[in-house]
Amino acid sequence: MASNTMAKFGHILQDATHITERINDAPKISIENFIGYTSVPVGLAGPLSIKNPDGTRTKTYAPIATTESAIIASCSRGCKALNESGGGQFHVLGEAMSRSPVFRFNYTQDAIDFAHRVPDLWDPIVKAAESSSRYARLVKLTPNIVGSNVHVRFDYICGDAAGQNMVSIASQRACDWLLGST
Repeated sequence: MASNTMAKFGHILQDATHITERINDAPKISIENFIGYTSVPVGLAGPLSIKNPDGTRTKTYAPIATTESAIIASCSRGCKALNESGGGQFHVLGEAMSRSPVFRFNYTQDAIDFAHRVPDLWDPIVKAAESSSRYARLVKLTPNIVGSNVHVRFDYICGDAAGQNMVSIASQRACDWLLGST
């Protein structure tokens, strides 16, 4: 993996020893075209006072990696504004990662017909979507008609992963199945 990348780009990176000095770590890294590491300055923004459900407060700081000057100070000012207004209070109302591909039709009636069929196709859509991942679980499908278009919202639970790529791939598989069978 890294040796192919270095063979291809090594001449460009010959003076970038600070990036490539740990190239032997490549087998442990799972990104495309891995060439090495770089250091990014990290600052702490905060504190942010968070109201807990039991009424207590927790002060927290956010480590932010950036090279943009003033971003840490800006985030800290945002924390200060929240603190002075009583602190932040957060509630998790649901857990899902979603994608909303659009299906275009020539006529509004075709869009309406398609949107009405989507719930009836739940089982095969789930099978197609979940075939791409051991972790992505499709939990909800919501078709929304906008003129002659249907935006189908796919909601997934992704285990411990953020799931951005996994739900994109899963939704593509489901869409491919839908396009091939409807």
